[in-house]
Amino acid sequence: MKKLFTFLFATMVAQTCFSQIAGFENLTFPAGTNYWKGVPGSAGDSVFSTSMSNNTISFINQNDSSFGMNFWSGWAYSKGKDSMSTSYDTSDCNAFPAMGCNNSNNYAVAYQSWDDYYNRIRINLYNAMPDFYYLTGFYITNSTIAYRSMQNGDGIAKIFGGPTGNDPDYFKVRFTGWKQGMPLNDTFDFYLADFRDTNNANDYIIKDWTKVNLPSNFQIVDSLTYVLESSDVGGFGMNTPAYFCIDNFIIDKLQSASYLSQNSFMKIYPNPINNEFQMTNTSTEAMKLSIFNLNGQLIYTNELTGNNSMKINSENWSKGVYLIKIQQGQNQFYQKIIK
Repeated sequence: MKKLFTFLFATMVAQTCFSQIAGFENLTFPAGTNYWKGVPGSAGDSVFSTSMSNNTISFINQNDSSFGMNFWSGWAYSKGKDSMSTSYDTSDCNAFPAMGCNNSNNYAVAYQSWDDYYNRIRINLYNAMPDFYYLTGFYITNSTIAYRSMQNGDGIAKIFGGPTGNDPDYFKVRFTGWKQGMPLNDTFDFYLADFRDTNNANDYIIKDWTKVNLPSNFQIVDSLTYVLESSDVGGFGMNTPAYFCIDNFIIDKLQSASYLSQNSFMKIYPNPINNEFQMTNTSTEAMKLSIFNLNGQLIYTNELTGNNSMKINSENWSKGVYLIKIQQGQNQFYQKIIK
């Protein structure tokens, strides 16, 4: 059974929208470098991550050490501050703004190689308290190499807009959300450069850190994958350098989200609760119950079988608001109780 999402905390939304930022300032660098892009000489995947409020966001790097060289793809991180150099050997991990978002030092860099699959071009979101926190957005910008290539052309890629400025060029990243191993039905595009408007004055190449607000259906995912796409394509695929940079993931608490819902088969009495309250499952299906306080701490878990009731002792609970997560089959619902 599916129900339309409604505001569960209608009287609380205005006061309880808490945003927290997960950046990359926790990461360290090999001595003498401004970047980390894998383990030199070691073929295979490595992982780095950032975290906030018991949520971990992880990124996969692949290093290919064939022929005594090191070729990376997937994700790297950087503190590079060069907006001019286009050297792939020394400057492939520079963001064009020459700093992280909001003047931070560190940021992450994505590079999509021709043989990348979803395991490496993925942003993995792990919630220690599933569904209690959610991702609402992040900041994105062009790498220096990609920006200068689109601006000036290079030995392979064209100048965006062409000689007259009228070519309808574009460079975009397409995100797909995933939930429990399955992709969402739609995708979300962000344009890193867009020359498609008939008015050339509206053409642009992203040069600053720019906020990406995820659509509401993307805010319940457990991972994101990306694919880069350009209008400049040659015989071996995309000519535009396949890089972009990302920073400052925005994490909100679930009780401020507009998609909270309530299960009409779960009856709670009394509410507000006292030192004890009763939960009754009036459906024929079992329900898994998890109760959280507003700090996100799990304080109670149990299963309530169909057409059954249970009493819960809340004598030692502090005064305040609690959130009950109800899982019934593949569906999840939320109800609020107050002590």
